Amino acid sequence: MGEFAQLCLGKTVIVEEKNEYCLDYSDLFPVNAVMDIPYYYADDVVVYKKGYKAKLGVVSQRLSIMGYTLTEAKEKIKRYVNEWNKIGYSDPVITSVFLKFLVNTKLDKQDSLSFHIENKELMEMYYSIDPRYILQILAQNTDNLNKDVTWGLEDVVEGGYVSYKTIIGSRAKNKILIATEGRMDKDILCQTLLQLFPNISDLFYFFNYSEDESINVNGCKDLYKFCKYISQMNHSYVIALFDNDVDGNVCLNKAKNIDNINNLLIIKLPDRKEFEHFEIKNPWGDNTYENINGKAVAIENFLDFSSINERPVIKLENANGQGRLLHKEKYQEAFDRAASNKILNTNKYNTEKLESLITKLVDQWINYANENINLFWD
Repeated sequence: MGEFAQLCLGKTVIVEEKNEYCLDYSDLFPVNAVMDIPYYYADDVVVYKKGYKAKLGVVSQRLSIMGYTLTEAKEKIKRYVNEWNKIGYSDPVITSVFLKFLVNTKLDKQDSLSFHIENKELMEMYYSIDPRYILQILAQNTDNLNKDVTWGLEDVVEGGYVSYKTIIGSRAKNKILIATEGRMDKDILCQTLLQLFPNISDLFYFFNYSEDESINVNGCKDLYKFCKYISQMNHSYVIALFDNDVDGNVCLNKAKNIDNINNLLIIKLPDRKEFEHFEIKNPWGDNTYENINGKAVAIENFLDFSSINERPVIKLENANGQGRLLHKEKYQEAFDRAASNKILNTNKYNTEKLESLITKLVDQWINYANENINLFWD
């Protein structure tokens, strides 16, 4: 006999594991995902107990960030199919047909996805596939995106086969390191992720800036050196984020020319339309309006300009167009107050630019992961 742990999409069981042979799927879920969830039993019995729950759309994005992209899922399933066909238990399986079956299967009944596989021998292949890849393929059917992914361990825990302590975290979570030009960039991005992107915030962490400035990344030149160091390591989950100013772009272009640099994503703060016509303080005459994209865009430009009683103005630092935002310390202080008061996700502080920045960063990372699947976990 024994008890089972179930990973489900809606009412449909994706994988069922017995007794002490349960695997860890906690990485699929945000940190706030523990709640009462439905447990499905024979004769359509449903009981609510402790478990994990998140929408498939959320789970799919988390999977992509961790390297389980759509491209990776298709490639892995193709390998499973090829290995299965070599065994020759049944008629050869066509990968595209199997993927189409997964995408098109209607998941609206209390049953198991494996029950929809007509060839019972083929079930063995299905059970050998990491359910993370199955879920990513199922997410390609838009009808599934708003369905709940649930994972229930309570029965096997109550049965004494495992404990939450021994299961949760037993599988390493693929987390992404973000290195920036300084501590302020890190603090702003970290708070933005925590308060505005709670579904994915636990998948990112930041270079740990020390009180000892001699060992910190401090400016674009140090970030370039950091890229050179990372290029020599077996580490594939790193983003180097440069400022979008003159000096930052020089260092970014140098970093992209480092040998063996394809094991990290090198990007800059994005261009924005409103930065194309920005007031510039002119010490020799009237202020002018210029395009500061690529010349004077730092993290402070993504803060709420209405949060202080000053006009947003760039002060040029040299003739090549490198500049910085005047009163940037005041903008930073206003952001810190908003973050401390937990009001970033309210209309009391305008986070549109910060949200756009994080969304762009995540999209760039997922595109990078799709293009470099050989760098991720095998």
